Amino acid sequence: MNGTVRKLLLGAAGLAGGIVCWALIQRLLAPPPGILPSPWSVVRALGNGFVVADADENWIPLVAGTFGIGLAGWMVGGLAGIAVGALLIACRPVEDLFRPWIALFGGVTGVAASPLVLYWGGFDVGSKLALAAWLTFFPLVRATLAGLRAAPACWHDAMRGFLASGPETFLRLRLPVALPSLCGALRGAWTLALVGVVIAEFLGVPGGLGAQISQHEVAFDLAGAIAGLTVLGVIATAIAGALSWAEREVTTWVGLPQGI
Repeated sequence: MNGTVRKLLLGAAGLAGGIVCWALIQRLLAPPPGILPSPWSVVRALGNGFVVADADENWIPLVAGTFGIGLAGWMVGGLAGIAVGALLIACRPVEDLFRPWIALFGGVTGVAASPLVLYWGGFDVGSKLALAAWLTFFPLVRATLAGLRAAPACWHDAMRGFLASGPETFLRLRLPVALPSLCGALRGAWTLALVGVVIAEFLGVPGGLGAQISQHEVAFDLAGAIAGLTVLGVIATAIAGALSWAEREVTTWVGLPQGI
């Protein structure tokens, strides 16, 4: 049995064990459904969400809205962050000028400032897209700056010895060496982008899976809320797994250690 199969089997066993414990607690302690719904009520809510005729309650358009905007904001913010980082690397004084802002909004402060983005942009779809791009942009700028400087000085000396031009050095040395850092940052920024979209929906931006989960919570329908969280977690994990696979393929192709 190879390592991947063993991990999958252990993960499935852990998930099944957790559900069994959940069902036993619900059966033995009999908490109110508003405190702890049964697994079966969550499964029913999950199934009903995919077959309900109302487009405002069906999981499929809600998932498409949330994840579509999240992916769009992630791509916009990622491309903008890489482009800005590549431009800043060419001018050290300008980089030093903007470095405090990059450090400030590249971490927890960026997430904490999410309500300000909604306040400035309004509670609509455009604000969700802007928030996802905002949370992706700063980590990608930082990763680009770090990755493009990762090549040892002796490698640059070798490129100069081969009379390589600036663009050739960038494409053949700096960019391949930066790919692991960029791939790792893109993988982490995907989580931030999705969190930004869900936060916006929790805070009142209409439409999307986060708004539906919030409505279930307000109505004390915990089975529906847990069902929505399950859909959110499964799809987000699947996309993160696909990004991890792509990262391994890219880093293997360039022959460098995997990302940050």
